[in-house]
Amino acid sequence: MLHPILAGRREAFRQQASFSLAPARARVDEDPLERRCERLRHRLFTALERGGHRVWTEGRSLYDVRFEVSGQLVTHTIRERYTRTKRRLTPEEARDPWNVARGRDHAFEHRMTGELVLTTQTRSYGRRTEWRDHPRHGQLEDRIDEIVAGIEAAAREAQQIDAERREAEARWRYEAERQAEAERQAQAEESRWARLCELAEWHEEALRVSRLLAQLQPAATPRTDIDPEAAAWLAWAKARLLDSDPATWSLEEIVRHVDRPPAPSVGEAEQEDEGL
Repeated sequence: MLHPILAGRREAFRQQASFSLAPARARVDEDPLERRCERLRHRLFTALERGGHRVWTEGRSLYDVRFEVSGQLVTHTIRERYTRTKRRLTPEEARDPWNVARGRDHAFEHRMTGELVLTTQTRSYGRRTEWRDHPRHGQLEDRIDEIVAGIEAAAREAQQIDAERREAEARWRYEAERQAEAERQAQAEESRWARLCELAEWHEEALRVSRLLAQLQPAATPRTDIDPEAAAWLAWAKARLLDSDPATWSLEEIVRHVDRPPAPSVGEAEQEDEGL
């Protein structure tokens, strides 16, 4: 019994030929090479499914048939091998303007050999494996076990490479996150130190203002008729000095100021606004 994918293809060709006015494509059973290709595919598809692998098609063409082996997507092609031989140009070919212009005195001929070549390729890393008819090893359809074993080996290799790639990506992500966290910690430490230095500058500024007010205070104290506006200003300056000097703050207020989170940048603030 023919594999369902191949049987469906035969039926599609039969229906196409029955509705088409153009000459029908040669029947598979009338072409020895087509028969061999179909036999090879039937045995290959059946052996893969027997081994627990998935075989399916994404279209009507045999080029759309996919294998899933060890979690790897595998494609395949079957072609006829040809030979390429070099020969001298015939007198008529030598007079051809195209050959004369290029100074060509030879040509290549391609001759089909009737030998089949099966190529499989894993999609993830492009690993290609090729088998061909061999005088000693036999025809491909008689070497299905060897071919399936090769496909499985290539898929396992691709699976291992895929696992190593994921592991390398995980290490890279971990290292990138670790480095980013270290940079954030360093920036936070720099920010804390900058805010502490800022408090020290405020304190130095408060000391200078305090000395100034101390110089102004004796001049103002003996006078009983001090201007009310000047008295209010002096009271404001003392209150502002008291509030601005970090030396008058509690330890908790100092810690909150030094350890407060940094203000978001302009770009981050815009992103937050867009999120809202």
